Amino acid sequence: PPNLDEKQPSKCFHILGFDILLDQNMKAWLLEVNASPSFNLGSALDDYLKVSLVERSLSLMKFISRADIERAKTLLRQQRLR
Repeated sequence: PPNLDEKQPSKCFHILGFDILLDQNMKAWLLEVNASPSFNLGSALDDYLKVSLVERSLSLMKFISRADIERAKTLLRQQRLR
């Protein structure tokens, strides 16, 4: 059974994807909200935004420490250089 202890709150979260269009006046228009956004990494910008989003979310929820995130990023960089 799930842990229903109020002293140990749930650490569930959901990441949503928002598609926004900027018009010529830089006004933002919400096009859609995605319940299952893509986390494919197709460019340097994708890599920066999506990895940052996941690491900050995990850190915020205290699932993982900032030090653990930095160690994981170092390992990923080393693997990419091979």
